[in-house]
Amino acid sequence: MESVIMEKNKRQSFVDYFLISSIIALTGFEFFFRAIELFFYIIGPISCIVFIHRKRKFTVQFVLFLLMLIAWSSVQIMLGYSTVSALIHFNIRFIIYYLVVASVGNNFGRIFVNIVTCISAISIVMYASINLFPGIYKFLYAISLGISPLGGGIDAELTSNPGHSLIIFFLPTVHTIRNSGPFWEPGMFAVFINIALALNVIRTCKLADNKNIILVIASLTTLSTTSYIATISILLYFYLVINRNARSIIGILVIGICSVYFLESDFGYEKIKSNSENTAAYSRFGAINYHVSIIKEYPISGRGFQSGEEDNKMEVSPNGLTNLIVFFGIPFSVYLYLLLLKSSFRFAGCFSANRKLAANAILIYLIFLIVAFSQDVTTRHFYYILMMYPLVNRPVKIKKRLINESCHIV
Repeated sequence: MESVIMEKNKRQSFVDYFLISSIIALTGFEFFFRAIELFFYIIGPISCIVFIHRKRKFTVQFVLFLLMLIAWSSVQIMLGYSTVSALIHFNIRFIIYYLVVASVGNNFGRIFVNIVTCISAISIVMYASINLFPGIYKFLYAISLGISPLGGGIDAELTSNPGHSLIIFFLPTVHTIRNSGPFWEPGMFAVFINIALALNVIRTCKLADNKNIILVIASLTTLSTTSYIATISILLYFYLVINRNARSIIGILVIGICSVYFLESDFGYEKIKSNSENTAAYSRFGAINYHVSIIKEYPISGRGFQSGEEDNKMEVSPNGLTNLIVFFGIPFSVYLYLLLLKSSFRFAGCFSANRKLAANAILIYLIFLIVAFSQDVTTRHFYYILMMYPLVNRPVKIKKRLINESCHIV
């Protein structure tokens, strides 16, 4: 009997890992992210079968969300921004997002951390190999030339990090010391590293954990300003909130010294200052100004699915915080950001007035926002999945357990 149960659990675990891995890959892997057909023809059917098999249900909260999305879609059609077929296509995407989250359920956080840790470990090995041994870089680059991304490539002028994919690792055309992992650029890799790090630090209540060490090293190798800010925020939170004691002063001093070194480096204060002064649409700060000009034009409905001469600018305009508002408009974006906040509380297990749980949720939400500052990830699969998470019911017995735990995520 036990062997049967173990076999069943293994099958369920494999499916859960497959679904979450696929969402991550379709969100930002250089090889996969353009292949939207995989989402509909593979993720859709599998998540539907699992949803039915596990006897999951659509919640009232999700039905209300879907009605709001349909209302927004109808406005898009009435304004002539899109077609009925395109918006049906878009609404089906959110049904699939819900199916995935409902199917995986309370294993989502744990599995996500495990997957990103594995990706990070592989990337560190690859990163060290190509930088310590140039011959390996040349060999792997020659192999990558024969690998074409699914859905076609992207013009070099539309990316700041041109290169080729090895599927599990991205090799830039110009040999660089920055680690992109399998993602199209280090900044997108940083999104997943830091969300996983925040969740695992809260779960384990310690830094000296194998997964946390791997994730911090991966973050360091990205040489991403955004990643460093997010990682430093998590480390400070650990010493100021989770592990606040006399010895924490040493950790805070070390972080302070590292922060000063970071600010004085090429990708620290000078890079931030340069970006803040750059008004071009492709810069992080310039993107905000560009997005605000569009938001002023479409404050209620959002720009949505409109196509035209602005499309190329939007492709290289990387600020995810304002990009969501550009697409959906102010009212619906506020609702989506509230869902993201609720998702943070769900991950933190914050179902009581416990101060630490509330603080954990705020940290997670802050990391969601920090890493989205330099990427358009808020309008990609993974963040849509996060927004669906609070719309799924959590079993009562798990709610009760989480209320009594001061440092845990499911």
